[in-house]
Amino acid sequence: MAPLACTFSFPRLPMLRHQTASSYPESAYDGYLCLKPPPLVWVVVLYLTRELTLPFIMGAAHVAGVGGAAIAALRSVWSPDVAVLVPALLGAPLLIVLFRRVPKAGGVVRWVWSHGKAFLACAAISDFFIAGIRVIWAGEINDTAVLQGIGAAADLCCLLYVLFSSRAHDAFADFPLPL
Repeated sequence: MAPLACTFSFPRLPMLRHQTASSYPESAYDGYLCLKPPPLVWVVVLYLTRELTLPFIMGAAHVAGVGGAAIAALRSVWSPDVAVLVPALLGAPLLIVLFRRVPKAGGVVRWVWSHGKAFLACAAISDFFIAGIRVIWAGEINDTAVLQGIGAAADLCCLLYVLFSSRAHDAFADFPLPL
């Protein structure tokens, strides 16, 4: 008598595209078993898109009844100059995609997420150079130049984090599998 052939097979579990699954705690993963974007990625995206997000924040603060001094402080950080919109526009797709990391997401969302490091690096580099050009054009060291220098240092920190953080790299390499 011939042995019975087993026709049952185990379903294949979706594996992460990176080999660091065991190096992060369970809390680092979302409901789709994908690595969550670390909080610093959120900070970098919000910082680099500040020229787009600050008007919304100021409006929400006004509606919430925040004092005029706090809104004036936010307004002093915001600049309506067109040149400073370049880094914000480079980071804007990532701001949108951060909220669209779901299995039903389309190909464009997946492409933007997989190239997120490049978007953020370009935004940080352009913001750094815009700050440097503004300091050079000012021709003197004043309060604005000091603030621009602090901004340039923050841009450099954002760039270094995006380029050298293994957690950010792993998060950008992971996306929920399509349904």
